[in-house]
Amino acid sequence: MSQYTELLSKIKELEEALKTKQAIVPARKASNMHNAAWEWLRNKGITDGTHPQNFLTREQFATMLKRYHDSFNKN
Repeated sequence: MSQYTELLSKIKELEEALKTKQAIVPARKASNMHNAAWEWLRNKGITDGTHPQNFLTREQFATMLKRYHDSFNKN
């Protein structure tokens, strides 16, 4: 087996391992203290409800503010 073929084989093996690992990582939930607020945001469509414990970028914050504003101005 050439080094190139061996490398391709290893890459495919690692890709499969990553797919499996990603599938078994449980979804994180909002902490108990913030769960009610998080669910309210989801129900209003301000957030999609994913990744509650990740950092928030300014772009994401701006989008959430716009969605919040729009939720009061539905015609």
